[in-house]
Amino acid sequence: MADALDVLTRRNEALARKMSCTIELNDELAKAEISININPNFRGKGYGPQCLVYAASYVAGACPTCGVIEAVVRAENHASIRAFSSAGYREVARKGGLIHFVLDVMGK
Repeated sequence: MADALDVLTRRNEALARKMSCTIELNDELAKAEISININPNFRGKGYGPQCLVYAASYVAGACPTCGVIEAVVRAENHASIRAFSSAGYREVARKGGLIHFVLDVMGK
């Protein structure tokens, strides 16, 4: 994997106190993996989907060869599942208590 990019702290310090969004690019720059964490004081306010939409836009601009963004969410993490679903990610697999999502960056 290439170096992780902390998207929000690079753009806005105030947003970084509310959430973090990490994107890792694979060595071939064909796909990215995303992980988000919302500060407990700001959960349930819609920041998760906003972060994911912003991150998709960032990946599309920063890595034009990345076709998809992948994510893995624990099956019991209903808030994350809703966030990824509402941001346009689609579920592609369920394995071992984990849900695998993808977003087609080229199609957006």
